[in-house]
Amino acid sequence: MALNEDAWSYLLMLRLFPLAPFFAVNLAAALVGVPFRAFAVTTLLGITPGALAYAAFGAGLGSAVQATREPGLTELFTPELLISSGVLCLLAAGAIPVKRLLRRRGT
Repeated sequence: MALNEDAWSYLLMLRLFPLAPFFAVNLAAALVGVPFRAFAVTTLLGITPGALAYAAFGAGLGSAVQATREPGLTELFTPELLISSGVLCLLAAGAIPVKRLLRRRGT
């Protein structure tokens, strides 16, 4: 099966780009017998960028709320929030070309 042969590539791609829900990816990996080491390493590497972006966004939002009693739109345009939002958008948008590439390959 292709998923088992190229487990590292597929799992890393599926973790980096939101093509499928995590529970479905976990279940599929278990059903086709992906080695635990490949599953664990690709999960760690694939989830880290999104987790860091969400953490940075939360930290930026927290500092914006603490800076003023009534936060407005100007507090939402801090470098922390803009960069972390951009990273999250890039990760989400990255799924589009990946989906097109997979459709073209017929997988």
